[in-house]
Amino acid sequence: MILIESSLNAIIEKDNSLFLLGNHRNHSGASRGYLQKVTNDGSICWNRSYYPIDTTTTYQWLVSIQNTADNGFIMAGYGDEYDRQGIYPPQQAWLVKTDSLGIDGLCYTELPELNIDIALPTTLNCSDTITVYAYIAGKSAPYTIETSIGQNIDSIYYPPIFVPVEIGLTHVNLEWDNTTYFEQTITEATLSNHEWGQCIAKPIEFYTPHNAGWQQIQITVTDAYGETKTITKEVFVNDNCSNNITEENINGIYLYPNPIKDKLFIDIPQNINPIYAEIYNSLGQLIKSNNVHTGLNVINVSELTSGIYIIKITTNTEKFSLNFEKE
Repeated sequence: MILIESSLNAIIEKDNSLFLLGNHRNHSGASRGYLQKVTNDGSICWNRSYYPIDTTTTYQWLVSIQNTADNGFIMAGYGDEYDRQGIYPPQQAWLVKTDSLGIDGLCYTELPELNIDIALPTTLNCSDTITVYAYIAGKSAPYTIETSIGQNIDSIYYPPIFVPVEIGLTHVNLEWDNTTYFEQTITEATLSNHEWGQCIAKPIEFYTPHNAGWQQIQITVTDAYGETKTITKEVFVNDNCSNNITEENINGIYLYPNPIKDKLFIDIPQNINPIYAEIYNSLGQLIKSNNVHTGLNVINVSELTSGIYIIKITTNTEKFSLNFEKE
């Protein structure tokens, strides 16, 4: 299904979120109603599409919405050509009752299951950063990804571009009579018709393991309600760690690689509660300051000129200093 038209008919505010009611029409002319939960800045938490009777119904529109006492919604609209389903007259009113997550019992009989997959190569370089695609589905964003490498990626929402999984992420070029009306390369989208339902397809920066050989990476996704799911990926890490990576450490705080090209990795143990890190040049001048946390931190130092630097990590009671060289 390719959506070629979308309208917005009503907005209500509830629990510091916005709920948008409207309709969309696909390339074959079939219309569906939709309910979408978004944050105040417009990030999409979930999107549900509705039809009456069955998927063969063609023309229907939702135009109004109200909260209900059970914390759900009731939506009203109308439809046409119901005579195709043996209902007369062909024009009928249409009511949809849902719970707080948009589950109506017809189009959605249960909440979407929480799922995640990350398309990792089978072979990786040690202590590297690569761009890969994350696929996430569940009952509500925002989602958070955590890995056993120590990486944390938060605030993942559904992209506003909805694309059938049969088309996927591709270059779209709509032409008519030798005139291009729309052209876009889709690099992230919400995939419809996916086996998981509506699925996020989004590129992320992914940190690779720090040890060579066969490694297992645990990847955990958490949804807006605290539900989690963990998958395990097995990858082979090239033996370039000892040749290219040296590390500095003090009191269990590890800094690597050293020398550094663009990204500085700092691994802070659980027994240290850091607040921030400051980078000083060889003259003692403060160059950069970053908040840091327990676990793996990544600081972009690509803008630094070549030379020797000191990074000072501050806690509530003490400071730790490590040296590094910027290539």
